[in-house]
Parts: sequence; C-alpha cells; structure tokens
Amino acid sequence: MGQAERPVTRPEAFEEYGHGEKDPVTGYYEWYEAPPEVLKQLTTPSVDVTWSMFFEAWGDMVADFQEKYGLDLEHLARDYGFTWRRFAFLAIGLLTPPASQFAPATRIYRRFAPANDE
Repeated sequence: MGQAERPVTRPEAFEEYGHGEKDPVTGYYEWYEAPPEVLKQLTTPSVDVTWSMFFEAWGDMVADFQEKYGLDLEHLARDYGFTWRRFAFLAIGLLTPPASQFAPATRIYRRFAPANDE
C-alpha cells in the first residue's frame, strides 16, 4: 500500500473558512466552519480521539497551544472570551500529522498517533 497523502497544515488552508473578526496578533478568526469533507482533509485524526482523552492530556494541550499557535490556553477564556468552537477547531488541528519528516509533531499527535504513523 502507498503512503496516505498528508493533510494541509498551513494556516492559509483554513483562511476561507474563518468567520468573525480576525485576530491581528494570532491571525486566527473567531470561529471556523468547514464542510465535513474539507475538515477531514485538513485535520484527519489518526485514531478516534474523544474529548475525554484530550482533557486527560491537558498538560500536552497547554504546551502545544503555546508552541503551535502562540496562545496561552490557560488564560484565553478569561482574558479574551475564547469560544468553545474556536478551541475545538484548534484542538483538532493538534491531531494533524507534521507537514514533512523534518517538522515536529505536536505532543497530542504523538500521544494518539498509531504506531505505523510514527
């Protein structure tokens, strides 16, 4: 079997699905809406990951949000009115495989990636 094509991970890939005001610091919109087939191409989880599994890995999520998005997850809701919808979209993005073999994978991706993806 050939290797599956890696999904697009550049922020520009999500641009056309952004809604609301664009944050001038992070470049992210308030929320995103993409058709299911597009969302699957952009952020395909390697395994079925539940929200419970995400929250059990809270420390990794906090570190990944800071490293990948430059966002302090622990203060977003209080200080900036961070929405659940935006959080969910970005959290799912942490499951995206690295764009190349030289790009670092997120902690969340490494935690939930199947053995043959590593």
